[in-house]
Amino acid sequence: MNRGQVLAVDFEKRKLKGTQQNADNDKQSFYRNKTKICNDAVTIFQTAKSGGIWHMRAYVGDADKYYQKSLRTKDKASAIDKATLETLSCSYLSLRAKQSSRPLCTKQ
Repeated sequence: MNRGQVLAVDFEKRKLKGTQQNADNDKQSFYRNKTKICNDAVTIFQTAKSGGIWHMRAYVGDADKYYQKSLRTKDKASAIDKATLETLSCSYLSLRAKQSSRPLCTKQ
């Protein structure tokens, strides 16, 4: 046991309850008001410190990373529209980049 750690004891069952660190897991998660859109490919959410501003998060398979962006709005309907538009523009740009790496016409 670390110094300064708080223990909770259930005297009726004569067992130790979870430590103080485990008790913090009862709080809400980092992401608040999560909503999945675009066939569950994109998640829009708010955080406790965002001040009500909506953000979007989507997995980019080619880069094997998550793309996250602030939508700069406090309205949920506007956030859904902006996230959908951002997703479509990103998919169009990635498709365009793939096509530009391949020649469209080849000489025979």
